[in-house]
Amino acid sequence: MSFRIEEKILIGKNEIIEFKKIYQKKFLKKLYQPRLIRSLYFENLNNDIYNDSVEGMLPRKKIRVRSYPNEEKNKFYLEKKISSVEGRFKQKKKNW
Repeated sequence: MSFRIEEKILIGKNEIIEFKKIYQKKFLKKLYQPRLIRSLYFENLNNDIYNDSVEGMLPRKKIRVRSYPNEEKNKFYLEKKISSVEGRFKQKKKNW
């Protein structure tokens, strides 16, 4: 299982524009053209998946179906995202 590491930083309202300029110049490259993404997230009766996410619980998971309406028709992805102390991992199945 291959995990990715994500780092989050807090930026004040007054710093957003300057941060964006610097970050885009040094680190960002466009991977995709602007596109429409449609996602449907699944939850249980107790809203445990949502509550775990809001509280930052580890490990936790998200389950969703995602499609890109402007691309191929009838192309859906079932995605399961797992967050743990080791990092984040995503499993993806096409047209399940």
